[in-house]
Amino acid sequence: MQAPQQKVILKESLARHPLRDSDEFRTVMAELWEGAIHREERYAAIAVAGPKRCRAWQTPDMLSVYRRMVAEGAWWDFTDSLAPRVGELLPDHPGKIRWRLVAFSGARNMWTRRLSIIAQLALKAETDEALLYGNIGRNWHDGEFFIRKAIGWSLRNHSKGDPDGGTRFVQDHSEDLSPLSQREAMKHLERKSRERAT
Repeated sequence: MQAPQQKVILKESLARHPLRDSDEFRTVMAELWEGAIHREERYAAIAVAGPKRCRAWQTPDMLSVYRRMVAEGAWWDFTDSLAPRVGELLPDHPGKIRWRLVAFSGARNMWTRRLSIIAQLALKAETDEALLYGNIGRNWHDGEFFIRKAIGWSLRNHSKGDPDGGTRFVQDHSEDLSPLSQREAMKHLERKSRERAT
């Protein structure tokens, strides 16, 4: 089933059977995830956490739930879909979430480390730059494609709001960042340079 169809079905299901409280939210998400036979059911579990009406139930203790889902899902699509939910927790609960993301950046599980790098993609001006750069620094020598790609992606995204800072970071750490990470990081900046030149 294609993603657009999945979204329509989930939206209709939630409209017919709205979740009443945080306990029901967690129960439905857990049952969908743990009882999944097909990948689409796990996509549905992640999507349940997305609607605005569920945002009030996004509390710091959900971080351990999302980490488990990332480790069990063990693929980029699950990790990347859960990352915004983790990022949403940071501005409201920096003291409780920040140190956990630092710990995630040194985890043995690659997908947990990827999560620590891309969790802030949607935060824009609220990005904790020190956290982002620190988590990147703890992983830039990792040879895994999905880690190197995540580093470049997170730097490119951050450079949209701080192009000078993004360029400076890449230049200052050119010997540490992989060529893939550097290429990904500079895509946005190179495009802007071309636009200014025309």
